[in-house]
Amino acid sequence: MLFNDQRGGDVDTIKTVRDPQAGYKNAKEKERYENRGNYESADYHSHKNYIETNKKYKGDKEKGNLQDAYSGNQIAKNDSFDLDHVVAAKKIHDDKARTLAEMDGPDLANIEENLVATHPSINRSKKADDAEAFISRLQAERESRIEKINELRHQLDKPDLLPDEKDYLRKTLTTLEQKENVDHEKLIKAENEAQKTIDRKMAEKYYTSKKFFEHAGIAALNQGIRLGIRQALGVVFVEFWIELRKAFPKIFEAITKKQDFSYFLDGIKNAIKKAWESIKIKFKEIITSFKDGVLAGILSSITSTLINTITVTAKSAGMIIRSTWSSIVEALKILIFNPEKLPLGDKLLAVFKVISTGISIVLGATIQAQVSSATSSIPIVGDILPSFLGSLITGILSVTMLYYLDHSDLVKSIVNFANSLKSSMEKKADYYREVAGAYEAYAARIGGIDLEHLRTETTRLRQCADILYQDHLDMNLRLDRVLEKLGVAAPCKTVPELDAFMQIADAKLSF
Repeated sequence: MLFNDQRGGDVDTIKTVRDPQAGYKNAKEKERYENRGNYESADYHSHKNYIETNKKYKGDKEKGNLQDAYSGNQIAKNDSFDLDHVVAAKKIHDDKARTLAEMDGPDLANIEENLVATHPSINRSKKADDAEAFISRLQAERESRIEKINELRHQLDKPDLLPDEKDYLRKTLTTLEQKENVDHEKLIKAENEAQKTIDRKMAEKYYTSKKFFEHAGIAALNQGIRLGIRQALGVVFVEFWIELRKAFPKIFEAITKKQDFSYFLDGIKNAIKKAWESIKIKFKEIITSFKDGVLAGILSSITSTLINTITVTAKSAGMIIRSTWSSIVEALKILIFNPEKLPLGDKLLAVFKVISTGISIVLGATIQAQVSSATSSIPIVGDILPSFLGSLITGILSVTMLYYLDHSDLVKSIVNFANSLKSSMEKKADYYREVAGAYEAYAARIGGIDLEHLRTETTRLRQCADILYQDHLDMNLRLDRVLEKLGVAAPCKTVPELDAFMQIADAKLSF
């Protein structure tokens, strides 16, 4: 509820924008890519770095220090070479990650690691292909290429060839031999190193930008508020369900006996009123659930974004990460703050219950994702079956694990043993409780008051103070509860009754 999980999370990353199934999360980034402009070869091949690197390689060739990056062969002084973009310039121009990082295409394509010297025949055969596609093409043509090489060598041995014919055959042979000389490992290594450097530069630019932090922050806050609202609504729905479940047997019994549908409406109305009163009492719990949900939602969104900078998460990962963080936040709250003041054993049991529920949700979501991928092509069933099975498995696992934790003799013995262990703070608390009890007994003896009666009265007054301290309740409701706790019959039950009473000139308050 309230979430629309998608592949790749909610924040654009270098990995997700390149993934066809994940796509863009931000419409402005999609628009930026669509308006990138057409690829202009001249912009990339007239770049300052391209020209300077070309001059440098020419100097290296004259000194006899230039190697072909794709074959490893020495480039002779009288041979020509081409300066090749290892990762094709057009690929960089059309890279969605480049526009996301807002980097200039010619600047990125003409970094040192992406410019290498190679034989013209290799460069012009490679074109804009990546290493995998080029190698695949070379392998597919190898048999016919070797056959052609042998044929050309045989023709060149003929003594009656004209100079022009010989020159043509030699050039054709050189082209084929250069393709045959391509070292596949060197080609792949060169591309990997160039792509790695390009990706690193884009990552450094994008992941340190104000834009990325804004997008990640907005997504985290959005997820936090949504999860907080869902957690708070969960408490509200539970209260309504409890009251309705209590009321339904009585409602149906009344309808059966009286044969009057109005009893149904009255019963529902009364159940809703009681639920609303319970919700007002649990206002602090609702606020706490909201805050816990906000924290878990923010952490889950940040986690999802970080993971998507490394790899692209599946659609189901959103629910899994949220459930994991919800369980972690709840477990840490019990362990560190212990709001219910549970002894050690019961505290650990509560933590295990939270964790087991989280594990059940994660396993259910994982199975749902697997079933969804297997049935996605089946109409209707592909939408309903995964959700049904995921919910069913989550329910069965959580109920089974909770039942075991509540009824296992082994678990009970471990809990009892842990409860028997006391920390130094708990021992001090026991000591001060004994001292307080001794003071109570002394005060009762001096005042001539029964000790149990004194303890009952002080407990009741403490409860009244707690009620008055509940600032989420309105003052009238707090005072009503204090009067009820003290056993005082109020002369007026409602504000209108009090107003009417105050209009009587000779009215007297009596208790």
